[in-house]
Amino acid sequence: MGLSPTRLSLFAVFVGLVALIFLGRVFHLQGIEGDKYERFSRGNAIRQIRIPAPRGKVFDRQGRTLIENQPEFVLTANLSQITDLNRALKTLSFLLDIPEDEIKDKLVRQRKLPKFTPVVLASGMEVGELERLRGRMVRITTENFPDLSLEGLALELRYERVYPYGETLGHLMGYVREAGPKELAQWESREPGRVGLGTKVGLKGIEKAFESQLRGWDGFHYAVVDSQGKEVDLGELGLKGWLQDVPVQAGAPLTLTLDAELTRVAYDAFGDQVGALVALNPQDGAVLAWVSKPSFPPNILSGHVPNDVWASLRDHPQKILLNRPTQAAYPPGSTHKIVTALAALAEGKMDFKEKISCHGHYAAGGRNWGCWNRSGHGSLNLAQALKYSCDV
Repeated sequence: MGLSPTRLSLFAVFVGLVALIFLGRVFHLQGIEGDKYERFSRGNAIRQIRIPAPRGKVFDRQGRTLIENQPEFVLTANLSQITDLNRALKTLSFLLDIPEDEIKDKLVRQRKLPKFTPVVLASGMEVGELERLRGRMVRITTENFPDLSLEGLALELRYERVYPYGETLGHLMGYVREAGPKELAQWESREPGRVGLGTKVGLKGIEKAFESQLRGWDGFHYAVVDSQGKEVDLGELGLKGWLQDVPVQAGAPLTLTLDAELTRVAYDAFGDQVGALVALNPQDGAVLAWVSKPSFPPNILSGHVPNDVWASLRDHPQKILLNRPTQAAYPPGSTHKIVTALAALAEGKMDFKEKISCHGHYAAGGRNWGCWNRSGHGSLNLAQALKYSCDV
């Protein structure tokens, strides 16, 4: 049974309208907006930019700050966005008052970074340096400098670790530095994607021991870029919000059992002497003070360490990089006499009333072992022997 002429006409009109709508859309996409979508499709890729998370702060038992973050501006260059390298080198030389060859060397040292990772060219700038840099960037933007361009260059806000107690807690606090091949491999096997090239991780001390807690989670900015590395305006294409950034999660704070002021007093008491000290709470074993003398300011080993600085630390006659409480061997000292005395009492080998004469030495094993008091302490009971720290 076929369609009636009326229904056939209506169907033909419907098909014609659909075809017109389709052709109109095709004309709109290819004719009116063809250039825009051609730009979008030609060699585009999604770029992922890692945003470092501020590390967690560290406090002592009294709430004193041992490690904190200091915001600072850094000048970065994104090589994927730079189309004219020679012009970029001239621009950076103008901005930083540095020869072009030196800037090129810095870029070469960062070749290991992923394609879209910005290279840090200036950091730790004083207020005057930062204002001068900003002023020159404004001049390039507003004045006529045909040989200069800010393409691929940016001022970014980042966070650097600050150690208020400096060398007093240098060995204990440790330091952070960009992850090397070893650290990257360890993190990738443990938590894939959490640490990438250019990410700073704890390498020594508290910074390393509590790395998972302190480092937090980096954020990510996603953008569509063309074959030249330039970011595509998704709003122009009606795709705004298509890519969602991942927010930064700052590291968690950490409170130690350490008493920073007690440690400072102990550190200063060493004067120029070399040695180690660890003070524990006898009730729960909590570490109250930790001294390794001599020490170093942790910030000196954070980031890029010049060869001459590293050599001076490595070859220091007093082995300044040695964390003596954990890496050196020392006799237990007079504190061990308490253990010996308790053992003798527990085994019934002596009592508090018994007296032993100290003549300045003790014969055992075929030799004389000297007391620190060469003239001797005379006749002492156990309590007096502990009081005067008699070795005999």
